[in-house]
Amino acid sequence: MLPYSPCLRFKLGECNALMSLSQVVRSKIQPRFVIPSLTEHDPELDRAPTSDEIAYITGERVGRFWPKGSAFLDARFLESDLGAIGIKRLFSLAQKRNKQITPVIDAEKIASPVWKGIRSDGSVKSSIRLQFDEIDENALNRAMLEAELLHSECVVFLDFTGAPLEPELATEAVQGALDLTNSIGPWHRIVLQGSNFPERNPGVPNQEVFVPRHEWAVFSEAFKDCDVPISRIGYGDFGADCATLKFPRKKGGGRAIRHLRYTTARNTVVVCGDISGSDNELMGKVCRTIVNSDYFDGPTFSKADSQIDCLARRLIGPGNPSVWREWNMNHHITKVVKDLGEIVGSTVIDSDFVAEPHQVEMFDA
Repeated sequence: MLPYSPCLRFKLGECNALMSLSQVVRSKIQPRFVIPSLTEHDPELDRAPTSDEIAYITGERVGRFWPKGSAFLDARFLESDLGAIGIKRLFSLAQKRNKQITPVIDAEKIASPVWKGIRSDGSVKSSIRLQFDEIDENALNRAMLEAELLHSECVVFLDFTGAPLEPELATEAVQGALDLTNSIGPWHRIVLQGSNFPERNPGVPNQEVFVPRHEWAVFSEAFKDCDVPISRIGYGDFGADCATLKFPRKKGGGRAIRHLRYTTARNTVVVCGDISGSDNELMGKVCRTIVNSDYFDGPTFSKADSQIDCLARRLIGPGNPSVWREWNMNHHITKVVKDLGEIVGSTVIDSDFVAEPHQVEMFDA
């Protein structure tokens, strides 16, 4: 089974999506968390955290949302604010909660004194974020030597952010990048990471917009012919979201778009409500559109599908933007794990999710 490493923004909705995965699906993923910058509004604090708070908040959330199993922590947006002492404190607290939390480091920093002192407890000691157009064999091998790391102790995230991913243009290039990275050394794993979801929400009021999952199409084709052994390859994307990571500098920004992003075999379907109306009215209609479509996977596919079905039948309330993000991600992760199982011939990914019972109103029965 290929592990799935979704790159997540550490938002509450995404963390709750992980918590509500079925145990089978959860056991197949190794998430990569990108910690927001100090400018990001924190919903629990109702303000941006200070540099002193961020280390403790991160450690506490790792313990709450991912206390066991491999995961990756990317702190590149905090490095300049926290400095070496702050970064070390952040990872020390996170790894006290989960010893398998592995740092994600930009390739050119892997041998820096601060990152040489932060390693994970296990066969994988560290991981590297490598841009697809910055693969330099000599520089990378020199950095690994200076970092005193073996290739087999590192996971490489081969990041295709900013690259065109149309399959007819990108498949051969992605296969070549995988092969070139593999030729540098026997990495523990090489994880392709990209997204074709646009940076600007493509949703249109009262319509369904189909965004092709080019990142998946390219990976599933490149995977067949590349030289990387199946035991040393992995898949990543950015969940049901774009690859560009931007963190707002203040709270707010207008009313959230009432919509869901539903992952199908080939597309991410963006289903939008109208511009005006109550959340209950608009999100109920969004959910009914999904439930009545040909692409709906059914209420027992995942926790998110169960909730979408319940809101379509007016058994629960509409939630809020954080809940909608949770549903997007919970369904997406389940779908990708199932997809990965199918391309390697696994049959273990039938969901073990059991829908929660709901009281049916007397006059609706």
